[in-house]
Amino acid sequence: GLEGMAIATMPGFTHVQAVPITCCLAHTVGVQWFVKTFYIHTPDFQYNFGAFLYSMTGGILYMVIFFQLLACNCVQRESSRTRRHCETVGQLVAVGLMTLLVAKGAVPTFNYVSNNDLLTTLVVTLLTSKFGGW
Repeated sequence: GLEGMAIATMPGFTHVQAVPITCCLAHTVGVQWFVKTFYIHTPDFQYNFGAFLYSMTGGILYMVIFFQLLACNCVQRESSRTRRHCETVGQLVAVGLMTLLVAKGAVPTFNYVSNNDLLTTLVVTLLTSKFGGW
């Protein structure tokens, strides 16, 4: 049965997928809301603007948060040795977080993209959102 399942019919997608709501990361972090809310559909044109906005917003947050973490403004007045030590700790934290994100999300994302023939959509969304974030 479909108890405990959410039927995800996303605008711009031609497939229907049943996903457990408790383990659907896209639902938890707001991707589905962006896709549903910012889907542009007219008789002559349709575009999933939500994916672009979500990706661009994520890129901007990443830049702001990680650049501030790596700059480590709180220790700029300390000795060179302390700054170097804190720089190393910051880089290790950043690498650890990115490793965790990639390890948890890369395989399921790759499987979803390849199973639903979405590689072109993924590349276009990433490239356009990167330009939007600059």
